[in-house]
Amino acid sequence: MLLQYKKDDCLVLILYVILYGCFHCKIAYLYTRCN
Repeated sequence: MLLQYKKDDCLVLILYVILYGCFHCKIAYLYTRCN
């Protein structure tokens, strides 16, 4: 599902973190995609 939103990876991952509460699971991936 996330693969469909490559242009908005950062935003999608932030929403994913908020919705699923797995911040510590996604933080490294979030930074790599946002940067």
